[in-house]
Amino acid sequence: VSFSNLGPFGPRRDVVAAAPSRGSHERRPRAGPCISRKTKEITSPPACGPGQEAVSRLQRFGRMCISKQRRIAKFWNHLSGTAAGVREVLADAAERRIRDRVDRTLGAARNKRTEGRLRLAARYTQRMWRSKRAYAFNDENVKVMKHAQEIFARADGEVEHASAGAPFVVEEGERIVQVGATEQYEIKFTESDGPSLPVVFKRHSCSELTYVHSVGKDMAMKKGRDQLVPDSVLLVVQSYPVSSLAHDQVMHRLRSAKWPVTLRFSRPLTDSDVTPLARCLQLEQQGELPDDLKLQMLKRLLSKGVAVRKHGSRKQAYDTVVYLNETMLFWRVRDALKQQANSKVRKKKKTEDVQEEVRGLSLKYDLTKGVGLYDLRYVRVGKISSSFKRYASKKAPQDRCLSLFCAGSKTIDLEVLGDAKERDAFAWAFDKIIGEARATRIFVDKAGAPVARSEPKKRLRMILGAH
Repeated sequence: VSFSNLGPFGPRRDVVAAAPSRGSHERRPRAGPCISRKTKEITSPPACGPGQEAVSRLQRFGRMCISKQRRIAKFWNHLSGTAAGVREVLADAAERRIRDRVDRTLGAARNKRTEGRLRLAARYTQRMWRSKRAYAFNDENVKVMKHAQEIFARADGEVEHASAGAPFVVEEGERIVQVGATEQYEIKFTESDGPSLPVVFKRHSCSELTYVHSVGKDMAMKKGRDQLVPDSVLLVVQSYPVSSLAHDQVMHRLRSAKWPVTLRFSRPLTDSDVTPLARCLQLEQQGELPDDLKLQMLKRLLSKGVAVRKHGSRKQAYDTVVYLNETMLFWRVRDALKQQANSKVRKKKKTEDVQEEVRGLSLKYDLTKGVGLYDLRYVRVGKISSSFKRYASKKAPQDRCLSLFCAGSKTIDLEVLGDAKERDAFAWAFDKIIGEARATRIFVDKAGAPVARSEPKKRLRMILGAH
């Protein structure tokens, strides 16, 4: 458009711009990159804009990478299999591919087996839960019902029991760690077993646990009563769990119970109930032992008792046995075997000239010392604590020692009688146990502040149909 088209007040309407001829846009030169100067001087050489220059640099870099990849591909395609070292490299690469494929196949099979076990365990748990007519509550209504039970029991001079048609509210202590309770059994005593229970109960030397010290000879010979063996732990009295009761309260409940008396026990583990440590290590080396199953096996070994050598800060080291239950870790005292031998009593029968030996102190529950699982802080391998630095403990092998550090400055210094692998296995198990106990120890109160428990948590549970 020329300047002749412009009027004094804008473009003239009577002048029409000429239409572009056909093909004029084809002859028009295409727009190229933005031309600018390298510097602010007008005489500086021209250059592309910063964006176009960056695009150009990226394109050149991309072409260089593509050319290198093509060159490497041509090199590998024409690589001779007879050159020095080539066959070894190719064999290693093929072996790695085969190993990776085998690992993936084994992992998939292992996951499938684990899913099957978990599915069966979940189904079994659901069936057991549905078969039990019990459910747990911990609200104010249940607390009121529990308080009413205690008032009526105190007024009648009896122990707590369920009223006709009403649920039975009990209090039980939760476990700090899960050890497993597959060896539980229940026995129902009747008046024919009386006038008193043919079982002697005693208190654990370092806790409020109630265990079976001895069983009457006639009682052990009865059919269905052979499961009742010494060192069995009393769990339930007439549908009431005793985990939250002191030993004196348990004995009062036993003396006040009316016939028939139903008791539930947990028998001690034997060698046939646990997997040997050597077998556990073998399965772990083969990659067929998951961590949760390995931990459960080691817990059961500790529940049965593991022979170790205990070091102290004052006297010589001595051989002992370490035990584990749901709330504490305990071990035999020094000269426990000698003390048990001296505690056995021989009494003479009235009708015969034969002396009958009466069981003395229990090695597991009478001659032990222990520490609560909440008092354990951490575990360290090697001769770390001051007890191992004494002259009496200098001969202890470095790769068989471990120390359990407790609250305060106390340590439990143990020497595993096996090799370093067994020491590492028990150190790993103790670390997991301490972590599990710490998870149940720390909780958040109503104000939102973290609080640490000093004893196991107690909860109320409502049982339907209890007697």
